[in-house]
Amino acid sequence: MQDSPPQKLVLIIDDDCEFCNQLKMVLDEHGFAAVILTSSDLGIDHLKIRKPDLITLNLMMRGEINGINLFRFLRTTEEWKRIPIMVVSNMTRGEADLVGELKKIFKNGSLPMPDSFCEKPLEPARFIDEVKKILPSPA
Repeated sequence: MQDSPPQKLVLIIDDDCEFCNQLKMVLDEHGFAAVILTSSDLGIDHLKIRKPDLITLNLMMRGEINGINLFRFLRTTEEWKRIPIMVVSNMTRGEADLVGELKKIFKNGSLPMPDSFCEKPLEPARFIDEVKKILPSPA
């Protein structure tokens, strides 16, 4: 009997619990393991314990360390800067200034672009397609 490969771990960092549960359900259905963390602080704490294969990150999270600051931290910390990040945010609805700011940040080279971007509300099929572009299918 051959051992199956370990599941790829996706870290979901988003302050919308209902949305996180939806993402986790989609990932579970496609053979990925998923851990939900509802703040940037919890995300950093978890990274110290186990390095994921992919991080989905809501840039619009509020808090002491918001989503943008967490993205910047991850991309500039040697230990974690190679972890693929999929930004999953609702940024285009009335927040044009922030979208413009992010484009400037990414374009001027101060931060690399995310590996993928999915806008909320999310279509599950498109989301899982984006995940599979980054991670080989575990099934």
